[in-house]
Amino acid sequence: MSNQTLSEEDEKKAKILYKRFQSENPDVLNPTDINTEEKYNFFKTITYEEYSLMQRARKQAYPFTRL
Repeated sequence: MSNQTLSEEDEKKAKILYKRFQSENPDVLNPTDINTEEKYNFFKTITYEEYSLMQRARKQAYPFTRL
């Protein structure tokens, strides 16, 4: 497992983004792989920086990223 190095603020932001994605798409897994229409549509509503933050959180194995 990678070290969890997000700041407290970034962790909170990433968690909010994951929760939002999950609430909008409860049956879709791994939101940072943009390989479905649902994922693509979600990422059209956020910034690149927010997407990158979600990816970093997932790569660092934060618990809220496990769907």
